[in-house]
Amino acid sequence: DANQVNAMITMRCEKEIAIIGLLAVSNQWRGMNLGSALLNYAGNQALSCGAKRIEVATQAANSAACKLYEKNHFVKHDSINIYHYWLS
Repeated sequence: DANQVNAMITMRCEKEIAIIGLLAVSNQWRGMNLGSALLNYAGNQALSCGAKRIEVATQAANSAACKLYEKNHFVKHDSINIYHYWLS
């Protein structure tokens, strides 16, 4: 379907840091290096907005995302635990 989004990335620049908010590739398009292409695009955009580094947060359990970032030379900087309490 021509109107379907198969891959996307969001990023904002804050002074010298570019922060990736979301990177997604639909299941049928995985394994085609779209994630790496999006990260490359984000890197170029980050440079154009004056960023010196890119940050992204992901869950350790999201092994596919972790592998993608490591494959693209991202280095794990910190680990935190965030707890949620869902209100009904």
